[in-house]
Amino acid sequence: MKRTLVLPLAAFLLVFFVVPLAWLLSLAVREAEVPRALPRTLGALQGWAAPQPLPAPLWPAFAHDLVAAREAGTLADAARRLNYEVNGVRSTLMRAARAVSGAPAGQAFDAAFFEAVDPALATPAFFAAVERARGPLSAYYLLASVDLARDEQGRIERAPETSRVYLDVLGRTLVISASVTLLCLAMGFPVALLLTQVTQRTADWLMVLVLLPFWTSLLVRTAAWVVVLQKEGMVNQLLLSLGLIREPLTMIYNRTGVLVAMTHVLLPFMILPLYSVLKAIPPQYMRAAA
Repeated sequence: MKRTLVLPLAAFLLVFFVVPLAWLLSLAVREAEVPRALPRTLGALQGWAAPQPLPAPLWPAFAHDLVAAREAGTLADAARRLNYEVNGVRSTLMRAARAVSGAPAGQAFDAAFFEAVDPALATPAFFAAVERARGPLSAYYLLASVDLARDEQGRIERAPETSRVYLDVLGRTLVISASVTLLCLAMGFPVALLLTQVTQRTADWLMVLVLLPFWTSLLVRTAAWVVVLQKEGMVNQLLLSLGLIREPLTMIYNRTGVLVAMTHVLLPFMILPLYSVLKAIPPQYMRAAA
């Protein structure tokens, strides 16, 4: 009977949490755009690998796919996916589709035709990218997330220097997260300890101050910090009047401002769990420890 009562909750979690999360995570390894738009092209590339010569049946199949995908509205998605690996090919594919659609009857579609549209469309590098996007699963997005890529032969190598952004962003994110955590701990633990040492009436008033940020809009808090930390703000004016600095410091739109604002936003989330744990410790344990 008890197990039956849990079934509705389990079904709710499965439908509204597990399945959407699984579908979202699957986007990191799924390849659907190119197979949907260029099925005949992928069929003609079956068994081909760079740097072998491109097969002759590839060109008419590619031309047919361009026209069909353009009419079906799937070419734009495939062009966007291929543009991740071959820069500028998105507009080139659209132009090639228009050229094929406007070609006279009996036009022979070969390498020379597509080379006239854009030389990039007649290169093994482009069709190697098409082959890598064959699907149904691919490691492209996972590799790109750590600044890696595959070359024409499929070997994993570092992405070009101009494209290496994700590891830098991930590193900065981890550093800022760790810094904010340590700042919140350094400031939150004394406050949580103080709340357990004072009288209940004083603790209630202090708790109001801790919870006050929850009642203030995040936009208002951010605007307030901009006013306080700007070059003409109160902090700079105080430091100038005390003679600690000779010119205003830049404390917003940089890491300093991020650390200050994030610490302000997240500090209550540090104080409340610490307070709940410290409050549960019997006073005699604290006296014995002292």
